[in-house]
Amino acid sequence: DRHHSAPNRTSIGYGSLVSAAVASLLGALVGGAASLFGSILAMRAQGRRDAKRRAVETSERAQVAARLVQGELAWAETRIQNALESGRYWSRRFALGDESWQKYREALALSLETADQWARVYDAFRVIRTLELQAGRNRSDDLFSRPPIDEAGQKSAKDGLYAVQEAITILEPFARRRTHEVSIAGE
Repeated sequence: DRHHSAPNRTSIGYGSLVSAAVASLLGALVGGAASLFGSILAMRAQGRRDAKRRAVETSERAQVAARLVQGELAWAETRIQNALESGRYWSRRFALGDESWQKYREALALSLETADQWARVYDAFRVIRTLELQAGRNRSDDLFSRPPIDEAGQKSAKDGLYAVQEAITILEPFARRRTHEVSIAGE
């Protein structure tokens, strides 16, 4: 019976069928490999762009932090210099603060290049808090009260002035840094 017999492999092109299947499989494998390779390259390029963006953002945060903290230090420097010249502490309305320091010290900790730099900036704010406490102990409730500085206060103020000026100098390169100066290795 002709309809129920096994197909003749040569009559329907069995070799052509196998060749077409192998060619399709190879094509799928090559296409898949090319697609995978392209995806890997795209992911690497995206990773480099993301790393560069993060580096720029980190640099910008460090610059903002350095500028604001340096401004706070400059305020303290002026108050301390005036106090040393006049022999009187600053009034409550010109109190020394550390709000920027409190807000941005983490960014500075990540950005400063050495532990010594960090310690010196940290010490400047420790000195600022100490000087403000000394001034506050001797003030009246009047916003304009400027109590005199005794001999120990003069020494503390001189040491504090040096610490503040040193911290301002340490922060200078970070405050000046521009984002276009940031480069990523390999670019």
